[in-house]
Amino acid sequence: MPWQTSTIGEQEVHQVLELFFESFGHPMSAAQWHWKYLQKRADTLERPSFAVGVWDQNHNLVAHAGALIFTGWQPAQTVPRQTVYPHRIAEESGHPRQESGHTRLMIQIVDVMVKPEARGARPGGLVYKVLMDRLRSCLADCFPNALVYGFPGVRPFKLGEQLGFYQRQQNYHLVPLSESVKRRSLLTGLLIEPADWRVGLNEVSAWWRDSVQYQDVAMICRDQHYWEWRFMAHPHVSYQLWRVKARVPWRRQAMAWFVTRSWSKNSHVLVDFVFRDGGRELEEKQACLDALAQMIGQGCSLYGWRVSAKTFPDTVVAMCFITSPQVKASDARVSMGKASFAEEPEPGNRLLFLPADTDVY
Repeated sequence: MPWQTSTIGEQEVHQVLELFFESFGHPMSAAQWHWKYLQKRADTLERPSFAVGVWDQNHNLVAHAGALIFTGWQPAQTVPRQTVYPHRIAEESGHPRQESGHTRLMIQIVDVMVKPEARGARPGGLVYKVLMDRLRSCLADCFPNALVYGFPGVRPFKLGEQLGFYQRQQNYHLVPLSESVKRRSLLTGLLIEPADWRVGLNEVSAWWRDSVQYQDVAMICRDQHYWEWRFMAHPHVSYQLWRVKARVPWRRQAMAWFVTRSWSKNSHVLVDFVFRDGGRELEEKQACLDALAQMIGQGCSLYGWRVSAKTFPDTVVAMCFITSPQVKASDARVSMGKASFAEEPEPGNRLLFLPADTDVY
């Protein structure tokens, strides 16, 4: 059976929604598809996303893979500072300078699905491979310099890895974020409060403008356009923004912002966070998280992503997509930062992703 591949158009959305329900067991609404694939989320992007599909000879959609396109920030490389003289260049060791960083496209692979009855070996070839070959071709042709990544579950990751599409970075799973007794003394100096989204967006946008040039890891640009699309414009999920301040008059500015959403009746999940001072002590960051857990209330649990060497039912695998079959898996590795601030990532050319990136939306 010859498979046909092409990009997904709006006229085929109804087939995508049917395939989504068959593959994942829960529905995606047309409004959510429109929000994810068509709604503009940055002034600098010509297109917000694209998707590719595989059809059988009766033009039934049997496989789908989406790609969400973001404006990212690529930090500069730290190089030795040089002083230029008329007759020589003297290198001042021990005084590095930071070249200016630049924006870079970052693409997240999402909604990879194959119709249940089309899985496995078929006369026309493995449908999954046909799908991913078309996705790889589109990425290589249109976005050759983009950083492409994703967060599949364990089983789909293993298939993608076996066929040479995915390169593992590390595993993550959701765990309760509990208060630490040793940090309890720090909580008395913190004030955490729900924040209005409009006011909070202005604060976060100002933080991004002031701090982006000092980011030392690659990450999605968390500017106002991204936050409006990601949290305010979602058609179904309600997100809560929290502001953390110090209870002292000389530090009136917010120290941090958190985003949470309800996960179940008695639990919430930490979806995103930013800190005004990127170099703030880790213990103080953890104290801010403790304050958030207290604020959510008694009888409710706060969950967040943690790096794990083990595999759990909810494990997701942070992976980089290998955009060329000539690239060896070992050459495609990108050292990723942590999806929580339990451990501080070391400086370097790495991708930092936050819980919002792993959140299933």
